[in-house]
Amino acid sequence: MAIKMVTENEKSLLSIDGELTIYTAAEYKEYLVENFSSEQSLEVDLAGIEEIDTCGLQLLAAMSKQLSDNGNEINIIASSDAAKDALETSRLMTHMTFSTKGAEA
Repeated sequence: MAIKMVTENEKSLLSIDGELTIYTAAEYKEYLVENFSSEQSLEVDLAGIEEIDTCGLQLLAAMSKQLSDNGNEINIIASSDAAKDALETSRLMTHMTFSTKGAEA
């Protein structure tokens, strides 16, 4: 599995590599249900995303909504072209904090 969650203080870092598609979203959702807390802010590193589809975007949107409902925020770090293009096209960037870190392709 190419997903990892690390929590420190009041912030969690979620890293996803490879695909965030219909083929992986269900598995990732199961992982997130076990490891994700909407009680703290979340930083999502999508630098390793090679492909993302509407199922992957829906998973990100659901996490963003859950965080927002609890007064927290999601910060998307999208260095990969695939992640950035999908977030821009879907306009999800308008509902999340969006920044780029690290090397961009």
